Amino acid sequence: NILWSPAGNVLVLAGLGPHKGQLEWVSVNEQTSISTGEHFMCTGMEWDPSGRYLATTVSYQRNALDNGFMLWNMVGREVAQESYDAFHQL
Repeated sequence: NILWSPAGNVLVLAGLGPHKGQLEWVSVNEQTSISTGEHFMCTGMEWDPSGRYLATTVSYQRNALDNGFMLWNMVGREVAQESYDAFHQL
């Protein structure tokens, strides 16, 4: 999956679901990899409207284990993580 930042200068390449949640931040202007990360069994992701933060999720509908979300800044540094027994929607 490819998800463009609303700011337009960064995109995230993600292996969702069975691809184990591998993430890579890419600078579109410089055409280089900025960072890599992992959110194990990630099932979804979404940028905030400003393009400064990305949320990755593991939802109960697609995976009954390890539910929750992680927040990342625009260069791929993890800034927060929360786990839940049953996380349904961001």
